[in-house]
Amino acid sequence: MKWADFWGRGKDDYVTIGATGAVTVWQNNGGDGRGDWGSPVQVASGITADPNRVRFADFDGDGLPDYIAVNPDGSVNVYRYDGGSNWTNLGQVATGA
Repeated sequence: MKWADFWGRGKDDYVTIGATGAVTVWQNNGGDGRGDWGSPVQVASGITADPNRVRFADFDGDGLPDYIAVNPDGSVNVYRYDGGSNWTNLGQVATGA
């Protein structure tokens, strides 16, 4: 399980990475003390099924989380989230240490 604000609304959404690497998001509609989650939406087929190698962070400063994959050799690839199920591969942004 991960948390990231996929719709840029200032609330972290509930994110899971399935056995096939698919990324599914439940929109956080809470804020009234009771909690309320939207229906699950698959936003990516995924790069890896190992959730320990995946991070979500706003790499490009647009207010939306990007998919950051830490490869087995320590290098890092970034996929910019363009909304919906659209991603742009920004390629390798760091080498392993």
